This record gives sequence, C-alpha cells and structure tokens, in this order.
Amino acid sequence: MTKEEAIALWNNKGIVRAEMEFYCGGDEMGDYSFTYFDADDKEVECKELYVYFDEEVFKHIDFYVNSDGHYMGESGSVHITLDDLELDDADIDFDYVKSAQSEWNESLTNTLSVTLNEEQINYVKEFVSSFNGGSDEFTQFNYSKDFIMTDEHERIEKEIGDIINDITTDYEPDTENEVGEWFNYQNEEPMFDDDNTLLVEMNNESTIYRDSDD
Repeated sequence: MTKEEAIALWNNKGIVRAEMEFYCGGDEMGDYSFTYFDADDKEVECKELYVYFDEEVFKHIDFYVNSDGHYMGESGSVHITLDDLELDDADIDFDYVKSAQSEWNESLTNTLSVTLNEEQINYVKEFVSSFNGGSDEFTQFNYSKDFIMTDEHERIEKEIGDIINDITTDYEPDTENEVGEWFNYQNEEPMFDDDNTLLVEMNNESTIYRDSDD
C-alpha cells in the first residue's frame, strides 16, 4: 500500500488518530497492535491500514529490543496522526510519536544480622565453612572439616537453617522500586561480627521504570 492510498483510506474512514500498543525486549520485538479512532474517540475498524503501518512505523520509530541483563525492554504506544490537511498534498504525511517506559533490572545487596544462641554459634564456628540459599532452596551448609553428623548436630543445624530461611524470606529491601520474588544469600566474610552476630549477604532484584527515548 502506498502512502497516498493509506491517506485516502484514513480520510474515508474518518480516522483522526491511531495508537500502536507494543512491548519489546529479550532481543526481539514482542506483540503489537494498531487501534484507530475517529473525532469522537470511537474505535474505527480498518484492518487494511495494518499493511501500511506495519512497515512505516519501524522506519520512523526506534524500538530497543536488545536486553543485557540490566536493560530488560520497553512498552508503551506510538501515537499516529496525519499532518495538517492545509498542506499541499505532496507534503502531507503521518506523524509518529512514541510514549513508552523502559524496564531495568537492578541488583540490591544488603547485610542481614542474624542472632543465634550460644549453642548455634559454637556449631557454626566449629563445623561450618560457608552457607548459601535462596528463594528456591533452603539453606545449604558447607563444612570446614569432616565429622560424624549426630542427631544433636542435625537438630542444631536445622534450627539455624530455619532461622536464616525465615529472616531472608521476610526481608524487604529499603527501596521505592518494585522488588521481585527472587533472592539468594550467602555468608559474609567474616561470618560473625564482634558481637557474635551471624552476617548474611542478601541479594534481591528490583525493577526500575524510566521514560524511554524516542
């Protein structure tokens, strides 16, 4: 479809604006759609114009599809209107204006202080070299030496694991941004502070939304 044919169809249908809703990211252009409106802001059915705008909009608007782990994608709309009809026919064209927000992933790292009783502190200091866990797994302990795991050891270790799991699951980072459900954690180095409080390095992910460039 030529530009002249698209303009004629646009005017014949009484269209005054079109909106392209879109999402892109993950290294590809996602789903998008076109909706047309008349002067009373009522939707106008015009599937034929899709053929034209499906090519032309990408000639006028940049969409940032490439994700890198930090930048995730963008979503929004492209506002399409026709130039002032008082212009000469040869100069009349469509205007394209993008209004969108980009999505960014930000890592948040904080140190949590976990209070243990003396028995639990002694167990960690004697047997544990490191530990880690997260939203999809309970606390996993690595040992500093070989030893026979007794029922008493299992009880103490389970108590420690439950304490760490509860604290990390309930933790909410101090941020105004949207925080995802995923998190992981591991011990800090050194593992205890001067007050024998267990130190846990907590890692969360938050989502930041910013106005996109045109």
